[in-house]
Amino acid sequence: MKNNKGFTLTEILVTIILVASVLSSLLYLINIVKKEEINNKNTYNYEINKLKFIREIQNDLNQNDLISISDDILNKALQIKFNYANNNNSLLIVTEDKLSYIKANKEEYTWELKDIKASLCANFIYNKDSNSNNYYYKINIYLDNNDSIEISYSANNSNMQSDYIEKKIGACTN
Repeated sequence: MKNNKGFTLTEILVTIILVASVLSSLLYLINIVKKEEINNKNTYNYEINKLKFIREIQNDLNQNDLISISDDILNKALQIKFNYANNNNSLLIVTEDKLSYIKANKEEYTWELKDIKASLCANFIYNKDSNSNNYYYKINIYLDNNDSIEISYSANNSNMQSDYIEKKIGACTN
Protein backbone atom coordinates (compact mmCIF):
# COMPACT_ATOMS: atom_id res chain seq x y z
CA MET A 1 0.00 0.00 0.00
CA LYS A 2 1.26 3.46 -0.97
CA ASN A 3 1.54 6.38 1.51
CA ASN A 4 0.08 9.57 -0.05
CA LYS A 5 0.30 11.74 3.07
CA GLY A 6 3.49 13.75 2.26
CA PHE A 7 6.56 14.33 0.19
CA THR A 8 9.50 12.01 -0.05
CA LEU A 9 12.91 13.08 1.18
CA THR A 10 14.16 13.16 -2.41
CA GLU A 11 11.37 15.53 -3.49
CA ILE A 12 12.14 17.88 -0.60
CA LEU A 13 15.89 17.88 -1.37
CA VAL A 14 15.29 18.56 -5.08
CA THR A 15 12.96 21.46 -4.18
CA ILE A 16 15.51 22.95 -1.77
CA ILE A 17 18.27 22.67 -4.38
CA LEU A 18 16.12 24.34 -7.05
CA VAL A 19 15.06 27.18 -4.73
CA ALA A 20 18.67 27.70 -3.61
CA SER A 21 19.83 27.79 -7.23
CA VAL A 22 17.21 30.39 -8.17
CA LEU A 23 18.00 32.51 -5.10
CA SER A 24 21.73 32.29 -5.80
CA SER A 25 21.21 33.51 -9.37
CA LEU A 26 18.94 36.28 -8.16
CA LEU A 27 21.46 37.47 -5.55
CA TYR A 28 24.22 37.40 -8.17
CA LEU A 29 22.12 39.62 -10.49
CA ILE A 30 21.30 42.02 -7.63
CA ASN A 31 25.01 42.29 -6.83
CA ILE A 32 25.82 43.11 -10.47
CA VAL A 33 23.12 45.82 -10.55
CA LYS A 34 24.44 47.37 -7.30
CA LYS A 35 28.02 47.42 -8.62
CA GLU A 36 26.84 49.04 -11.86
CA GLU A 37 24.90 51.66 -9.89
CA ILE A 38 27.98 52.47 -7.79
CA ASN A 39 30.12 52.67 -10.94
CA ASN A 40 27.62 55.02 -12.61
CA LYS A 41 27.50 57.22 -9.49
CA ASN A 42 31.32 57.36 -9.34
CA THR A 43 31.51 58.26 -13.03
CA TYR A 44 28.89 60.97 -12.56
CA ASN A 45 30.73 62.41 -9.52
CA TYR A 46 34.03 62.32 -11.43
CA GLU A 47 32.56 64.27 -14.35
CA ILE A 48 30.87 66.82 -12.07
CA ASN A 49 34.10 67.39 -10.09
CA LYS A 50 36.10 67.70 -13.30
CA LEU A 51 33.70 70.29 -14.74
CA LYS A 52 33.61 72.27 -11.48
CA PHE A 53 37.41 72.32 -11.32
CA ILE A 54 37.78 73.49 -14.93
CA ARG A 55 35.05 76.12 -14.44
CA GLU A 56 36.85 77.58 -11.38
CA ILE A 57 40.04 78.03 -13.39
CA GLN A 58 38.34 79.41 -16.48
CA ASN A 59 36.25 81.87 -14.44
CA ASP A 60 39.42 83.12 -12.77
CA LEU A 61 41.18 83.49 -16.12
CA ASN A 62 38.20 85.38 -17.57
CA GLN A 63 38.15 87.82 -14.63
CA ASN A 64 41.84 88.73 -15.01
CA ASP A 65 44.01 89.96 -17.87
CA LEU A 66 46.37 87.03 -18.51
CA ILE A 67 49.82 88.07 -19.74
CA SER A 68 51.92 84.91 -19.35
CA ILE A 69 52.01 81.31 -18.18
CA SER A 70 55.01 79.62 -16.58
CA ASP A 71 55.58 76.09 -15.33
CA ASP A 72 57.88 74.29 -12.91
CA ILE A 73 58.26 70.95 -11.13
CA LEU A 74 58.62 71.31 -7.35
CA ASN A 75 58.26 68.57 -4.72
CA LYS A 76 56.86 66.03 -7.22
CA ALA A 77 54.21 68.49 -8.37
CA LEU A 78 53.64 70.24 -11.68
CA GLN A 79 53.03 73.92 -10.98
CA ILE A 80 51.50 76.12 -13.65
CA LYS A 81 51.48 79.81 -12.82
CA PHE A 82 49.12 82.24 -14.54
CA ASN A 83 50.47 85.81 -14.41
CA TYR A 84 48.06 88.74 -14.79
CA ALA A 85 48.47 92.37 -15.84
CA ASN A 86 47.47 93.62 -12.36
CA ASN A 87 50.57 91.85 -10.88
CA ASN A 88 48.38 89.11 -9.36
CA ASN A 89 48.80 85.49 -10.25
CA SER A 90 47.09 82.16 -9.77
CA LEU A 91 48.64 78.74 -9.41
CA LEU A 92 47.59 75.30 -10.61
CA ILE A 93 49.32 72.51 -8.69
CA VAL A 94 49.12 68.97 -10.08
CA THR A 95 50.24 65.94 -8.09
CA GLU A 96 49.47 62.33 -8.95
CA ASP A 97 46.47 62.19 -6.63
CA LYS A 98 45.29 65.79 -6.33
CA LEU A 99 44.73 68.94 -8.35
CA SER A 100 44.75 72.29 -6.54
CA TYR A 101 44.07 75.73 -7.87
CA ILE A 102 44.90 78.88 -5.93
CA LYS A 103 42.91 81.67 -7.51
CA ALA A 104 44.11 85.25 -7.97
CA ASN A 105 42.11 86.22 -4.86
CA LYS A 106 44.03 83.45 -2.97
CA GLU A 107 40.93 81.27 -2.61
CA GLU A 108 41.90 77.60 -3.05
CA TYR A 109 39.95 74.90 -4.85
CA THR A 110 41.10 71.26 -4.54
CA TRP A 111 40.02 68.09 -6.33
CA GLU A 112 41.13 64.82 -4.75
CA LEU A 113 41.47 62.16 -7.44
CA LYS A 114 40.14 58.75 -6.44
CA ASP A 115 41.32 55.64 -8.32
CA ILE A 116 42.88 57.94 -10.96
CA LYS A 117 46.37 59.33 -11.27
CA ALA A 118 47.27 62.64 -12.89
CA SER A 119 50.34 62.98 -15.06
CA LEU A 120 52.96 65.57 -14.16
CA CYS A 121 53.25 66.22 -17.88
CA ALA A 122 50.87 68.53 -19.71
CA ASN A 123 50.50 69.84 -23.23
CA PHE A 124 50.45 73.62 -23.77
CA ILE A 125 49.19 75.25 -26.96
CA TYR A 126 49.20 78.96 -27.71
CA ASN A 127 47.79 80.26 -30.96
CA LYS A 128 47.54 83.90 -32.04
CA ASP A 129 45.63 85.16 -35.04
CA SER A 130 47.92 87.87 -36.42
CA ASN A 131 45.07 89.52 -38.37
CA SER A 132 42.65 90.00 -35.47
CA ASN A 133 45.16 89.80 -32.60
CA ASN A 134 42.87 87.25 -30.91
CA TYR A 135 44.68 84.51 -29.05
CA TYR A 136 43.94 81.15 -27.53
CA TYR A 137 45.66 79.15 -24.77
CA LYS A 138 44.95 75.49 -24.11
CA ILE A 139 46.49 73.29 -21.43
CA ASN A 140 45.78 69.55 -21.28
CA ILE A 141 46.67 67.71 -18.08
CA TYR A 142 46.58 63.99 -18.75
CA LEU A 143 44.97 61.42 -16.46
CA ASP A 144 45.65 57.68 -16.46
CA ASN A 145 42.03 56.82 -17.38
CA ASN A 146 42.58 58.07 -20.97
CA ASP A 147 41.01 61.40 -20.06
CA SER A 148 42.43 64.86 -19.57
CA ILE A 149 41.67 68.13 -17.87
CA GLU A 150 41.45 70.73 -20.62
CA ILE A 151 41.80 74.35 -19.59
CA SER A 152 41.23 76.83 -22.38
CA TYR A 153 41.27 80.59 -22.52
CA SER A 154 40.84 83.11 -25.31
CA ALA A 155 40.97 86.89 -25.44
CA ASN A 156 41.36 89.81 -27.81
CA ASN A 157 44.90 91.01 -27.15
CA SER A 158 48.14 89.24 -26.41
CA ASN A 159 51.55 90.45 -25.34
CA MET A 160 53.18 87.24 -26.54
CA GLN A 161 55.69 87.68 -29.37
CA SER A 162 55.06 84.35 -31.07
CA ASP A 163 52.06 83.41 -33.21
CA TYR A 164 52.06 79.70 -32.34
CA ILE A 165 53.60 77.63 -29.55
CA GLU A 166 53.00 73.97 -28.78
CA LYS A 167 55.12 72.31 -26.12
CA LYS A 168 55.11 69.77 -23.34
CA ILE A 169 55.37 71.24 -19.88
CA GLY A 170 56.26 69.53 -16.64
CA ALA A 171 57.97 66.16 -16.18
CA CYS A 172 57.54 64.75 -19.66
CA THR A 173 59.61 61.80 -20.84
CA ASN A 174 59.34 62.48 -24.56
